[in-house]
Amino acid sequence: MCLLVKLNRLIVPMVSFLLLISTLIWGAGADTGRAYAASGGFVAKSGTQFMLDGKPFYYAGTNNYYLMYKPQNMIDSVLQSSSSMGLKVIRMWGFMDGSSTHDGYAIQTSLGQYNESGFSQIDYTIYKGKQLGLKFVIPFVNYWSDFGGMPQYAQWLGLSKPTDFYTSSAAKTAYKNYVSYFLNRVNPYTGVKYKDEPAVMAWQLANEPRNPDDTTGNTLVAWANEMSTFIKANDANHLVSVGDEGFYNDGPNAPEYTRRGSEGVDWKRLTALPNIDYGSVHLYPDSWGTGGDAATWGNTWISDHIRDGHALNKPVAIEEFGLSDAAKRLTVYPSWLNTIVSQNGDGSNVWMLSGVTEDGSSYYPNYDGYQFHYPGDVATLIANHAAVMNAKSGQSSTPTPTSSATPTPTPTATPTPTPTPTASGVIDNFDSYSSNTALQSAYSRNTNGNALTLTLDTTNKNGGTSGMKLAYTVGNPNYAGVTRSLSSANWSTGTGLSFWLKPDGSNRTLVVQFQESSGEYWETTLTLSGTTASVISLPFASFHHPGWYSGGNNVVDAGSIANYSFYVNQDAGSAGSSSIYIDSLALGGSTPTATPTATPTATPTATPTATPTATPTATPTATPTATPTATPTATPTVAIDNFDSYSSNTALQSAYSRNTNGNALTLTLDTTNKNGGTNGMKLAYTVGNPNYAGVTRSLSSANWSAGTGLSFWLKPDGSNRTLVVQFQESGGEYWETTLTLSGTTASVISLPFASFHHPGWYSGGNNIVDAGAIANYSFYVNQDAGSAGSSSIYLDSFALNAPASTPTPTPTSTPTPTPTTTTTPTPTTTPGSGSGFVQRSGTQFTLDGKPYYFAGTNGYDFFTFGDGGSTSSDQAIETAYMDKARIDAHMARLAADGVKVVRLWGFSHESWHGFETAKGVYNEPEFRLFDYIVLSAKNHNIKLQVVFENYWEAYGGIDKRLSWEGLSGGSHAARAQFFDKTKCPGCFQQYKDYVAHMVNRVNHYTGVKYSEDPTIFAWELMNEPRFQDAGENTTGVTLRKWVDEMGAYVKSLDAHHLLTVGLEGHGTSYGFGGDEGNPFVYIHQSPYIDFTTAHPYPTEYWANLSLQQTSNLIHQYVSDSHNLVGKPFVMAEFNVSNVDRTLWWSTIYQALEQSGADGSEFWWYEDHNVDGTYGVLPGAAELQVFRQHAQTMQAKSN
Repeated sequence: MCLLVKLNRLIVPMVSFLLLISTLIWGAGADTGRAYAASGGFVAKSGTQFMLDGKPFYYAGTNNYYLMYKPQNMIDSVLQSSSSMGLKVIRMWGFMDGSSTHDGYAIQTSLGQYNESGFSQIDYTIYKGKQLGLKFVIPFVNYWSDFGGMPQYAQWLGLSKPTDFYTSSAAKTAYKNYVSYFLNRVNPYTGVKYKDEPAVMAWQLANEPRNPDDTTGNTLVAWANEMSTFIKANDANHLVSVGDEGFYNDGPNAPEYTRRGSEGVDWKRLTALPNIDYGSVHLYPDSWGTGGDAATWGNTWISDHIRDGHALNKPVAIEEFGLSDAAKRLTVYPSWLNTIVSQNGDGSNVWMLSGVTEDGSSYYPNYDGYQFHYPGDVATLIANHAAVMNAKSGQSSTPTPTSSATPTPTPTATPTPTPTPTASGVIDNFDSYSSNTALQSAYSRNTNGNALTLTLDTTNKNGGTSGMKLAYTVGNPNYAGVTRSLSSANWSTGTGLSFWLKPDGSNRTLVVQFQESSGEYWETTLTLSGTTASVISLPFASFHHPGWYSGGNNVVDAGSIANYSFYVNQDAGSAGSSSIYIDSLALGGSTPTATPTATPTATPTATPTATPTATPTATPTATPTATPTATPTATPTVAIDNFDSYSSNTALQSAYSRNTNGNALTLTLDTTNKNGGTNGMKLAYTVGNPNYAGVTRSLSSANWSAGTGLSFWLKPDGSNRTLVVQFQESGGEYWETTLTLSGTTASVISLPFASFHHPGWYSGGNNIVDAGAIANYSFYVNQDAGSAGSSSIYLDSFALNAPASTPTPTPTSTPTPTPTTTTTPTPTTTPGSGSGFVQRSGTQFTLDGKPYYFAGTNGYDFFTFGDGGSTSSDQAIETAYMDKARIDAHMARLAADGVKVVRLWGFSHESWHGFETAKGVYNEPEFRLFDYIVLSAKNHNIKLQVVFENYWEAYGGIDKRLSWEGLSGGSHAARAQFFDKTKCPGCFQQYKDYVAHMVNRVNHYTGVKYSEDPTIFAWELMNEPRFQDAGENTTGVTLRKWVDEMGAYVKSLDAHHLLTVGLEGHGTSYGFGGDEGNPFVYIHQSPYIDFTTAHPYPTEYWANLSLQQTSNLIHQYVSDSHNLVGKPFVMAEFNVSNVDRTLWWSTIYQALEQSGADGSEFWWYEDHNVDGTYGVLPGAAELQVFRQHAQTMQAKSN
């Protein structure tokens, strides 16, 4: 909910206000005609057009027959390729009839017996496709015997022939029973019944129904009429089509087989049926023996059907088309696609797009001869057609369309599959093992550890056929583990690991460990608390070296992995035996890529080739009797060049070599413009022709691994040209990042290694910054958005920034090494556990190894306590700019009432109490005030949930960041630019720079970096972000990409703290607010997000919820968070107005307690001047209700 509404500051007439808000939340208007019976993301029809959310919907799509039974990574490959091509609709099978299984899956195993697990891959496909904005067309049965079909029904029912399916009353009943079951199923991934699922575009009666026994077509028309009427009676939301091939019935003397009616199909009569919404057409001239020119014949077939279908007032989709002769596709397909467009065809689905195999080593075999892959020439044709169809709909499309007459391949960023897992690639889903013996052969037990047995488990699993049961014993030895060897697997397409885990509640620890092919070990640790299964996400940033290991370059090189292991340690648990269950081990997320910035057009100068380093020798296995505790030791900032060591300008110019292919550039020492010491460096440059100038300093394989990025002092020239900071690894891999030279105010720039990317002209390397061996670094000025001309900038204090701390293990007892031939390390615990940081274990928070439930509040305005203007001296800042006494008094008040967590703003772009008052200008007095807030919270045993930015205009928000990039904000549509890197790349960089400044800040009063301060409970990406776009209001695709990128970035800077998004929890499915491009489940499923949030305000006029509805809403939030997202839930804002707060708060807190919510933060605890709407002052009656709730939550934590 908008902060300005909370603060009751909207200065508009009430009538206008109501109209404005109703428009923003519920849309600009309502559909009134019969054509719009379906809404809210459902595809409908209006005359001869498909409609989506009140707009024409033209689409390009594909078919795929194996989505209902192949592994999730194969499904993901097809879905992601479809999305990348700009496709909008996939036609897939909704049937698997018969006792035969397909990769272990079957749906209707015998007549009327429906196997729920057989639906699982359909469920997953719909869930995943919905996230990508895809729609699906699903037939209920096959005419052919593939996957059972009508021949299977005939066998079950003892019919004389398959076509009796259309007339047998038993067959019709069986079909209706199956349809009814399907429509009323609840997809466990989405919680939505299929008849209520907008990701389904249409149901189809059958795939390619024919009836050659009745060439009049009467039998098939009668059956289609009965079944379409039945479906419509049970599902008013969805379109229905026949699924036939489009054969005409012009009589036995018609010139072609496809028009004689010999297959018992009459396309015009079928399409004209009252409950058939559109005509379906297939196109296979070489299979049908049409002869002649395929392009010409197909164009006539397409044109005739579009003409005849539109004459019936129905849309027409060419929903299957293909040529078995691959050589003809590049000339024939463009002709067909042009005809579809020129004749106003409504949709097309090519047969068929396939993806990679389960192990990612190759493409799915081309069994039917019609398949193609993305990227590729055919894929480019289809993508270009998709761009045209999407443009007709007013939608976006990934590829840029080229001439429809002669399609030109469009370069894409999607790589050709390699023999390694994809970004969402499965590492092991435990479905491929034929027996327990096969599983045990794949995983080797550490024979120095205790007993452990692996078996396949068909009950405790995340999906598919099996999960893995890990039965173990700990005591003496105090650990047990297994390792699976890999053949230099490439994990670099992910940003971490994820897996499904059902713990045993033993409070022992599970260590996940892997070893690079170079020998470097990495591990992270989870506490086995509770018994609720959930999906665990482990960013690579959360992994560290085991305590017994020293070596490597301290950088996770995921490009070559030798093995991985699971260990159970006794740790805080007792000795004994138990079992845990694991499934769906996969790469988590995808490696974020930055938008390239143009750098020198000249070829970089040659650099030294990589010198191989020695392979680390084997480390003996150690069996510690106690777990080492890591003690972080701060590493000072390491200077790279402070420009004070040069005796003259000549010496400086000898150290830095000018790129002679670029424009003029001169370096000199400057004693005036500097950050400290004797000198800074003046870089005088010219740009125009050439449009860049730059210098490079060579290093001798410098080791930068002691830091997590670079920093330097910069005084820009306000030219709006760009400064590129670039470095090259000794192995040859280039990295760069770019800054705009806006303003003339000097500041220190922090550039985490995570912000660097490959230059646009460079391809190669392993996509991992290996800071252990750096060959050179460069500074380039590019003309870019600036004008041609000459100017100067000043640099100083170039150094490693935010150095990583090195844990120094202090074992409580000395491990006794047991040398073995094959080294298998013994697990240890994660640094930081038990050190006051709140952590997440499945759906629970934990603190120092115990469950942590809390009652809290919002105190967003702490950062305004003080006059916000007295900066003339250090004393003025300490005594007037900030009001320490007021901060301490309010913290004490909160603590006395039982508040454990305060959510507060860590942002403002205003001149009064601003954190960042201009782009990249950070106000030190304000940050010092915030330092004191953190200190005071620590002293009062309160933790802080710090918000990085505001979606709303209060205190500047993203409107201000947009304005800094020359863009307008203010409306939801305008603010959407902030989350789209193609529209505002500078917004992404601004945000990251600010986050880095905040997270890496060292507290003035405590000397502790924020990233290492347990006073902070969590970071929050943004207060109430939305991406309100008609095409994404239900999908949230763009916002999820932003959350993934920024979440990964925050985690790369700070491995200690929890992270959340800051969502309101609005959604039509919740009956609270509208769909706003931020779906609760999908956004919170980001692997970098640790808990979910919602902000219910039930008495707002647009919500108008009763007490019971509010209670139900809370229960739904918690259920979805725990069961669908698998994470804790915090109600991070809530309140009511103009009602009895004591009554309402009692009901709300009771619902939170009964549902198992993990935390709450009411809006908002003021220290004076109640705002008149939602402020709560000391002594308010409702605080007694809060105190009782706080006691309950505290008791649950003990």
